[in-house]
Amino acid sequence: TSIGIREGAAVLAAKGILLGQVIRVGEDWGEVRTVFDPSHDIPVRIGSSATGGLLRGGATPTVTLIAMAKPVTVGDPVYATSRELPYGLVLGSISEVRENAGDAFLEAPLTLPYSLHDLVTVFVMR
Repeated sequence: TSIGIREGAAVLAAKGILLGQVIRVGEDWGEVRTVFDPSHDIPVRIGSSATGGLLRGGATPTVTLIAMAKPVTVGDPVYATSRELPYGLVLGSISEVRENAGDAFLEAPLTLPYSLHDLVTVFVMR
């Protein structure tokens, strides 16, 4: 584009804080899929143990597919590990850990390090 935005670029809410990813571009615009989009899935690592999971977008972004035997606690940071994005961008932190009866995996909603309603400016990584 004339403004230097490319498809696949990371969109940040603040330095090192991932908000979403550019999915379409035009000459002077870009469309972003945010972590609030239910169709947005991002592979992640949780905390210092680097436990794997999958972030599912939505009104409350939630990490799913967390192995039961892995140590995950409230407050652990969650980092993006998608090959399409710079490694280690922060998505948020674990707000609670839930075990669903009969499920082989844990899930954990995120606490985001920003308020969507307070965002005025976002940053696109080139």
